[in-house]
Amino acid sequence: MSGREGSTSAVTVAVSAGVSAVVSAIVVTIGVVGMMLVDNDNGNSSPQTVVALPAAPAPAAVSASAPAAPAPAPAPAPAPAAAPAPAAAPVAAPAAEPVAEPVAAPVTAEEIAAPAALSEGELINKLRVVLNPSSAPDARAAELESGNAGLGTVNQIANMLASAGPIFTWTVAGPVTVNGDRMDAQLKMSVVGMGDRFLPLSWTWVDGTWKLSNKSSCDIAGYAMVPCNI
Repeated sequence: MSGREGSTSAVTVAVSAGVSAVVSAIVVTIGVVGMMLVDNDNGNSSPQTVVALPAAPAPAAVSASAPAAPAPAPAPAPAPAAAPAPAAAPVAAPAAEPVAEPVAAPVTAEEIAAPAALSEGELINKLRVVLNPSSAPDARAAELESGNAGLGTVNQIANMLASAGPIFTWTVAGPVTVNGDRMDAQLKMSVVGMGDRFLPLSWTWVDGTWKLSNKSSCDIAGYAMVPCNI
């Protein structure tokens, strides 16, 4: 058998099968309708149960020119609303740092009682205690910057001046000035027949009082021609 004859036989068989199916469907339909008519003629009023056969789904038409449009994608669900950001807490301004007050240096008793210049008469009285051989040693030492260490020198000065007698006199002359812890004046010395001489003197502020300076003690000792052992 040739290939062409085989193809013709296959087509014939397929057509015959299709025709048989159609004929069978028609026969079944006619039989059902006929039975319904017979029942109606016999006066049977009872309802008949009709079984409806589901219709065969129609074949979907396929377009050869364009592909079927895809089904629309579902719309995206709306994104949940973002929660409101918490309000920023107010930032407190930094507290101003306290400014440290300058610490003042402690005030000593000497600074509280600021030294004041003495009068010429007050300086004469202080110097008399030093140059008088009859003065108590403690009183004389209290008038000296050197204290007890200067007693040997001022004792020799006092003895020398006492031996000179009335031809020698002395006093304190101004001006009296104060510069910090130092006070200045002049020792005025007079010798009969020789006129006046002046010797600078100074006192130092020590322990709340004015005391004859070591330099002035030695200057007076030099004028009296006695050694200064301060």
